[in-house]
Amino acid sequence: MKPVIFKNKRQDIFGILDMPKAKKEVPLVVFCHGWTGNHLGTWNSFFNQAAKGLVKEGFAVLRFDFRGSGDSDGIFEKQTTSSMLSDLNVVINQTVKKEGIDRNRVALIGHSQGAYIALLHAAKDKRVKALISWMGRISDYKDFVSKIWVEEAKRKGYIEAWAGYEVKYNPFIKDTFKYNSEKALSKLRIPFGLLYGKADDTVPISEGELAKRLTKGKAEIKILQNLTHDFTGKQGIQREVISITSKWLKRWL
Repeated sequence: MKPVIFKNKRQDIFGILDMPKAKKEVPLVVFCHGWTGNHLGTWNSFFNQAAKGLVKEGFAVLRFDFRGSGDSDGIFEKQTTSSMLSDLNVVINQTVKKEGIDRNRVALIGHSQGAYIALLHAAKDKRVKALISWMGRISDYKDFVSKIWVEEAKRKGYIEAWAGYEVKYNPFIKDTFKYNSEKALSKLRIPFGLLYGKADDTVPISEGELAKRLTKGKAEIKILQNLTHDFTGKQGIQREVISITSKWLKRWL
């Protein structure tokens, strides 16, 4: 486990790179955390456990904080889809240059909002050979929330979220109108794994089912009975998530 620092627009992006012991170049897996998350993934640090599991299977794993989150520079209220896409591009560009990594075998794994960012990037980056969503938001923000909710954010300038966070109309919501997830899905030509939980009360399973339809059935979806949005549930549920993910990556990379 090695801390790494990336630079984007004179701001630091904090990350952790885990490398397996290998004599040849290995594929790179990049985790994209969700809204208000960080390189630990969730409050129970699921990204740590997942990274350990995937490293044992021979993958290099990068976890990082988008600017405005975790230990990276920046202000959360200034974070946008555009800034996160820029951060993801920077960390991939710099990490694939590191010794021991196969620059042409990259996989992205996004949790919650991170899956949306990963999808938009994967649709344009030929180095990305596989995409995995963990309870991911796949639809555009304007479709995920109500029209009235967006109009209220426009009127007030923000909407109060949870734990004291605010969603600003400008820059966050206004910036999201630049992007179209359906177009990204139509351009996707790589394997796409979608993992959802029936016990998740944050992102509905219909998000994954929509993505599968829009990719004309090319995406593979798995639904776990007791999986919650923060990877809790019945005993062994985290191992099950890691096992499914590892099997997908081995098959696709």
